[in-house]
Amino acid sequence: MITLLTGTDNFLLTYQKRALESAFLASKPDGEVVLFDFADDLHPNQVRRALEASEEDLFALPKLIFLRQPSLLTEEAQEALFGGIVSKQNISWVLIEPGTLKKTDTYTKKLLAVEGLEKVICDTPNEVERGKILDRLLGENPNVRFEASARQLFLIRVGGDTARLYSEFEKLALYKQEGLITNADIEVMLEPTLEDTGFQALDALARGNKEAATLLFRNLFLWKKDALPILGLCAWQMRQLIMLREAYDQGIRQSGAMATQVGISPYVASKLSSLLPAFPLTRLRKAHALILEYDRDIKQGLVEQGTAIDLFVWKM
Repeated sequence: MITLLTGTDNFLLTYQKRALESAFLASKPDGEVVLFDFADDLHPNQVRRALEASEEDLFALPKLIFLRQPSLLTEEAQEALFGGIVSKQNISWVLIEPGTLKKTDTYTKKLLAVEGLEKVICDTPNEVERGKILDRLLGENPNVRFEASARQLFLIRVGGDTARLYSEFEKLALYKQEGLITNADIEVMLEPTLEDTGFQALDALARGNKEAATLLFRNLFLWKKDALPILGLCAWQMRQLIMLREAYDQGIRQSGAMATQVGISPYVASKLSSLLPAFPLTRLRKAHALILEYDRDIKQGLVEQGTAIDLFVWKM
């Protein structure tokens, strides 16, 4: 077996590497796992040692050989390595290349030409793919399940952090052990994310409760110690709201149709569309301009970070 692990999500690359190693040792308890990391050692002897490790004799143990970043080798060393990587009964190869491989690169063409190569892509998952990962984890832990709203809240809290998705689910499963995971369980076990707090603050502003919005942002600032990511989130939310409001003013009212019209996540559209009646286009554009102004003032040292956030809330 010859496998290529590649992709942009370093956690998933590590996770898949461990999964392959565990499966190999489970099927071959007497097997040996070897790693050649060319990022740490580019000496030509590394290639020779890797190929020697794959040599079979009468008493050879089954082996799983990991080759990390052979792309860093010289072209001559790559040729020698790829020429020696062949499928054998007791030898399994795994090549690990973090990042995105360009199909037009000479190295990629050589790599993909290796006979019998199977690719496993470990790119950062999108919203739908994160949901599928969670479904798989639930399948592996049949004693626990989510309330529908708790499932969505969990995915919001972990955001795009794949490592956090796995670790927080494991923590929740250990905490709950069996039964239904509720919103209350999520609130107890998971810290709110920047995005989640932003939605809550916008909802408070839509209801005219600037005190609540200010408190939410102040707590977030105490946690983050930096106003710029918070203002960045607000700017992103304002841009999403401006696009949705423009669609709303054109007579499009259903969140799904608005999401399609402006090209944003259906979930984001469903969260924000309910706030649109409280945010006319002029208010949204003014808010976006304020964010850019305070972002500039913070960077120039003209305003204290916490004060900038308070002023944004009260002037919006």
